[in-house]
Order: sequence, then structure tokens, then C-alpha cells
Amino acid sequence: MARRNVWTTEETRELLNVIKQLELMKSFGEERNNKLYQIAEDELRLRGFTQKDAFQIEQKWKNLKRSYYKTRRENYLVESCEFYDELDELMSMKPAPSVVRSKATDPPKRSRAVLENVDLLLSKLTEVDRASNDEFFKKQKDLVNYGFELFTQDERQYTAKLYGMANRNMDDFILKAQQILLPAGLVRAGPGMVEETIISDHVPPHHTPNEPRAVVKKEIVKEFYQTWREEEQFSS
Repeated sequence: MARRNVWTTEETRELLNVIKQLELMKSFGEERNNKLYQIAEDELRLRGFTQKDAFQIEQKWKNLKRSYYKTRRENYLVESCEFYDELDELMSMKPAPSVVRSKATDPPKRSRAVLENVDLLLSKLTEVDRASNDEFFKKQKDLVNYGFELFTQDERQYTAKLYGMANRNMDDFILKAQQILLPAGLVRAGPGMVEETIISDHVPPHHTPNEPRAVVKKEIVKEFYQTWREEEQFSS
């Protein structure tokens, strides 16, 4: 049958003295508590208290701490905890919990080789980016030049087309002028229909059906054509 864990005031006070003098408070939580209770048992035996073993010491110490914390938490009278002052002194000897930094929160340390590889990679990316930009601008320049060349070519073609249309209009106008002036007797064909002469309004030309058609001199017709175009634009 297990013995009742009954402690006298003298035994309890001596236990607290052992914990204080051996500074066991500094080791609680760092080493196995069973070992500390065995140390307290051996020390109590050396001091003449042979009735308490490590298990009883553990239970008594837990009861003392429970009574102390309850008194502090619920603002009980200090007298409600028989050994409050002794326990308060022991608790003040307890080292503050060290802040253990979590490895998960610490930034991973990179080795020198990794850092060098990262720097090399960044430099390569910079070179690729610069080369890409140079290639892009070169292609843009080639595209602009190509567009300008197309525009110039189209402009040349358009100018040539307009020039051709102007010549055709001139030829058509000369032909129509010939058709109008010749019957009116205003022109007379020269030898080989190369040179023409303006004649009097009242002297009609006499020619046979086999006589070559007259051709008006182009310089005269051009001047007449330009005057006619200016009058047309002014009237419109």
C-alpha cells in the first residue's frame, strides 16, 4: 500500500532550502526533472530527512507551485499559501525563457556559390535584355525604312500616273482643238503636217478630202489649254 504523501512544515521548508541552495530552479525545464528530484532526495537524506523519495518530492513540488500560482492569479491573501514568500523567491530565480527563433522564419542563408550563380544569371539576363532591345530597335528601323521605300515607290508611281494622264488629256485636247479649228478655217496644215499657221477669220481654207488633216502647233495649243483650264477653275 502506497504511503500517504504527508509533509511536515519542517520537511517542506527543508525541501525549499535544498532547491534554493542547489539552484535547481535554473535546471527545471532544461534537464529531465526526474534527475532533479533524485538530486533533491539524496540531499534531503544527507540532511537527515530519509522518509521522502523522488516521487513524493515531485508531487509535493507540483502542489506547492499550484498553490502559489493560484494565489497570484486569483489575488488570494498571501496567508492562504503557507510558503508564499519562499516560493516567490524561488520563482524569481527561474531564468527567463530564451527566445528561440524559428528556423522557418529565418531567411535561408545562401552559400557563396549560389550567390555567384545568381549574379551570373542576372548579368546574363541583362545582356539578353540589351540584345533583345537592340534587335527590336533594328527591326523597327528596318520596318520604317521599308515603309518609307514603299511610300516613295507609290509616290513615284502616282506621279508617273498623273503625268501620263496629263499627257493623255493634252493629246485629247489637241485632237479636239484640231477637230474644232480645222472646219472653222482657223488653221492650215503645213508640209508634212509639221508646222501650222493661224489665218484670218474671213478666209476659209480650201482643201480636198484627200488633203492631210491639219495639226495645230503644240506650243500654241498648250497655251490655249492652260488658259482654258484657269478659266474653268475660276468659274467653278
